[in-house]
Amino acid sequence: LSDDIPTLATLLRSAGYRTEAYTGGGNVRAEFGFDQGFDVYEVSAEQKSSFARAEAALRRLVAEPEDAEPFFLFAHTYRIHDPYVPPAEYRAMFCDPEYSGGVISSREELIAAAGESYENRHQVYWDSVDLDDPADMRHLVDLYDAGIRCADDQVGALLAILRESGRDRRTLVVLTSDH
Repeated sequence: LSDDIPTLATLLRSAGYRTEAYTGGGNVRAEFGFDQGFDVYEVSAEQKSSFARAEAALRRLVAEPEDAEPFFLFAHTYRIHDPYVPPAEYRAMFCDPEYSGGVISSREELIAAAGESYENRHQVYWDSVDLDDPADMRHLVDLYDAGIRCADDQVGALLAILRESGRDRRTLVVLTSDH
């Protein structure tokens, strides 16, 4: 991202906002220029960690006096992105416990099979899927739905903080996605 392109964070910071971002990295890493305009830009490979940090930041920001500097908080996740490996509690909500196919379904299983490299994990994950097997296809949908529910709960936790603080009625919340 060229330094000449004004980002939302750049514009808001120049208007007096504090700007903080908590991301899952990937295509919005700082080395690609996406940190432009942010006072704080933290990347975490663990999706739960990026939202936990955003929650902590939001609690800190809403605890400040009403007349404090306004803030822009960017919380980013790849939770609804392949490889589809949602946390166990979400898999239990959506996945058939009788599924016996080969689709890798947990982060731990994926890392054990493929290591930490995203490119390698991506390849190993999709190699575990039989696209001609209806059970594998159903399982993929279930895993995707579990990821959606997990992301929904993470966003819901942020909205609850706004509601509990009384800031929900004077805060603009924008949700966007590439899905």
